[in-house]
Amino acid sequence: IKTYYPHLYEGKDPLEWGPSGDADDLIDWIETFHECGCEEFIIRFGGEDGQGQMKQFVDEVMPSFE
Repeated sequence: IKTYYPHLYEGKDPLEWGPSGDADDLIDWIETFHECGCEEFIIRFGGEDGQGQMKQFVDEVMPSFE
């Protein structure tokens, strides 16, 4: 994120940008919004291996919401 948004990154805690952690952490984070009625999400993977992160998300997180 620092490389992509250098002007927004200064002095920010990376955890303020959105969820991070393992699949269970992400499921809990998304479930919080889902319980409030949110039915659609826009996901942006900010790491260097975006395709790998997307595959891991599809394999480990999405099944909890199908």
